[in-house]
This record gives sequence, structure tokens and C-alpha cells, in this order.
Amino acid sequence: MIASSVRGLGRAARCVAAVAAGLTVACADPSTAPASLQIDALALRQSAESITAAEFARLVGIIADDSMRGRATPSPELELTAAFAAESFRSVGLVAGGDAGGFIQRYPVTTPQGVVTSTPPNTIGILEGSDATLRAEYIIISAHMDAVGVTGGGQNCAASGADSTCNGANDNGSGTVGVLQLARAFAALPRRPARTIIFALFSGEERGLWGSAYFAKSPSRPLSQAVAVLNIDMIGRNATDSLVVVGKTYSTLGQAADRMTLAHPEVGMRLVNDPWNGTYFTRSDQYSFAKLGVPSLFFFNGPHGDVHTARDAVALLNADAAARAVRMIFYVANDVAGTAKRPTWDPAARARWVVPVVR
Repeated sequence: MIASSVRGLGRAARCVAAVAAGLTVACADPSTAPASLQIDALALRQSAESITAAEFARLVGIIADDSMRGRATPSPELELTAAFAAESFRSVGLVAGGDAGGFIQRYPVTTPQGVVTSTPPNTIGILEGSDATLRAEYIIISAHMDAVGVTGGGQNCAASGADSTCNGANDNGSGTVGVLQLARAFAALPRRPARTIIFALFSGEERGLWGSAYFAKSPSRPLSQAVAVLNIDMIGRNATDSLVVVGKTYSTLGQAADRMTLAHPEVGMRLVNDPWNGTYFTRSDQYSFAKLGVPSLFFFNGPHGDVHTARDAVALLNADAAARAVRMIFYVANDVAGTAKRPTWDPAARARWVVPVVR
């Protein structure tokens, strides 16, 4: 049944379907925490170094292959991507955080008349924290796994010559792979961070933050226990020695980014302030949480002319720079997950970004 169901798919789509079905061989290649909560430095470095350019390139080559037809929300290829991520989370030992004990969370898309037209997927995996008290709190590491599909599909995919597939390699195959690599790196640690980490791959970002907005209102754990969101979007192009952290000056999370830049010069990736003064802060999934009061960072290396076109291709990504960016995000996430004090907003930033609750 499995073999016959994937036979008609392209190479990468077959790989995704096979992994989702558990046939992983089909894809094989020929501190600021209390001392008692600190993770062994050697183990931490080894986990960080397991985030490699080769693995980044392999995974993004699957997710952003032509056979995945741009992973539009909704689409069969988006479903394959969600299932691929779910199997990746399961394989490293994460706890399912979706519906009915699974890794997939679905949300309804409705017409103005309230008719449900589709139920796209989010993929949610949970790594339980190690501290008896702090494990009740969590950070979210997220990215959107959808792109804009193919030309004529209704999502403004621009063709490039005869190429009509907007692969979304950078936007946001790069962030999707980053989350998968981070989940594997954290799960490999001999002692987990103090706080719980929820790894979330959202769909519908390109349609207006659909998936993250739904999760923010229907989270796996109470949102009051969320201390931070670290969102990854478009990290595979532009600068090769720095990574923009949008929101870095908005909360004490920025101090964690600064600490990690100083602590890990060997990575060769500085975490720098937002040069666009918040222009992009509302345009990716962290904003679904920030506006509800959760301190958030958005790791993003800026726009380029190939966004939402068939030129956003795997061949144009810098896998080495992207993997080093993911390593730095690993160190930031570990710092935040292991620091006893919760992050806090800068008052002016909170007034600017957090939407007041109307009761």
C-alpha cells in the first residue's frame, strides 16, 4: 500500500512520503543557569556541531524540491511536508503536541459564511524540560513550512521563464530545516534544558499567519507558561557572517543573543540588531505570540528579489552560513531555556507591539 501510494511522486516527494511512513532507509545518503541546571559544555558543543551544512543541504533539497510544488497552504505537498516533520520529531523522541495524541494539529479555514473549506496542518513536537519547577514553562522554536505554490495557484507565485514552481528554498525551507536540526540537536543532549521546548512548524504563514495564530489561541500548553518564541524565517541567503535578530531590543531576550555572540566566536556568526526598525516584525509567525505578550525574537537575514518567485531555489542557498546561523540559535535557545528568570519586555516595545486585551 505504501509503495503504490508513493510510486507516482517525484524523488523528493517519495522520500518525504517514505519517511512519514517510517521507511527512513528510503532517504539515506550513499551560563546563566543555576549550576545544577547547566548542561555539560562538551555535550553542548557536540550537539551544536551536529548541525551541519551537509545535513542542512540534504534536508532543504528534499523540502524545496520541484516535486514538492511549492508547499502551498493547502496542498498535498504541504501535507507531505507536515508528515515528514512529524516523523522527524518522532524519530528523535519528542512528545506529540498536536491533536488526539499525534504530532499534527489542524485548524479550520472557512468562508465568510463559516463553511470549512480546508483544515491545514501544523506540526508540533515537545521536548520536556529537566527541572522539576521550570519544566512547566516553555519556549517555542518555530518556522513556517509553507511557501506560495506554483504560478496560477492563487498565491502570487511568480514564474521565472518556463519555471513555474516557487520552491521556497529560503522562504522558508531554510527555517523549516533549522527547526528540524534544532530538535535533533536538543534531543541528543544527555541532560535536557531546564524548561520545556516546543518545536512548531506552522502552515498558512504566507496566507496571513494562519497556523501560528491558531496555535497561539489553542496551544499544546497554556500560553501563560510560554516564556519566549524564537522564530526562524529566511536564513539561507544574504550575509554570511551575521544574522539579523528582529526584536533583539524589545526584551531581555536580546541580552541572550548578545551573550551568545560573545561566548561563541568560533561559530563565525554574529547576532545583530534589526536595521529595519521593526518593519518585518509583524510579517512572520512570532508576531502571533508577541502581540499576545510573549517576548519574541525573529531570526531573519533580510529580503531579496527572488522571494515568492521560481528563483528562490536550493542552488542559491548558502548551506554553510545557514547551518552556522542555526548553531547560534541553538545556543540562544539553550540559554533562554536554562535561565531561571523569565524574559521581560522593554516597556516601550511592549507598548508598541503587544495588543491590549479587551475584556
